[in-house]
Amino acid sequence: MPGQRGPVPVPAVSGNRDTAKEILDELDSQSTFQTEDKFPDVSQIEIKAALDRLASRSMITYETKESQVVVLTEEGETISKEGSHEYKVCSEKLQRCSAGLTMLCRCGKRLQSRAK
Repeated sequence: MPGQRGPVPVPAVSGNRDTAKEILDELDSQSTFQTEDKFPDVSQIEIKAALDRLASRSMITYETKESQVVVLTEEGETISKEGSHEYKVCSEKLQRCSAGLTMLCRCGKRLQSRAK
């Protein structure tokens, strides 16, 4: 029977990149690695597809480890540095209060400053 016997990997090339081949090349130099460290610019979907292709041909085995990373948005960064709008308003009112003004709290109590 002519041709190759057994499973033959079919490369799926994304743009100019053959992710499956890159994974195999990386495995030549080390037996295990974290894909997010070695391929940070490759999408999760593309990595998973390449790993599944290689695993379906019994070329590799892999283990998926899930993790969550919490990252502040641009607005969150601003709030962490400068404070929220509510904080700014409250701070301003407290400064006025300490300058001898009276402030009405949410609970309805009046706060009087004890400025001398």
